[in-house]
Amino acid sequence: MPKQKIKPVPYYRKPDDMSVEEWQIALRRQFAEKQNFEVHNIGSHPVFSDFLVYNPLSDNEYKVAIRSREFGMNFCSCPDFKVNELGTCKHIE
Repeated sequence: MPKQKIKPVPYYRKPDDMSVEEWQIALRRQFAEKQNFEVHNIGSHPVFSDFLVYNPLSDNEYKVAIRSREFGMNFCSCPDFKVNELGTCKHIE
């Protein structure tokens, strides 16, 4: 069976069937999928660990801590995570 193409999340208008939070998280996830991040695990667990996420295009590196699948338990040192109040960012997604 062919894989169905996922409809892109619109950047300028929130879809009627999404909350603002769902829309913003989906935008970050969509953007992250298109990035060429380098991810280095600096902890001991393969998933729930600390990571360095490097973007070669911007030459920025951020520390990401993955502690749970749930929002609010993870951390990123990027400016977006500090201000968006979503509990996630493109580096976590």
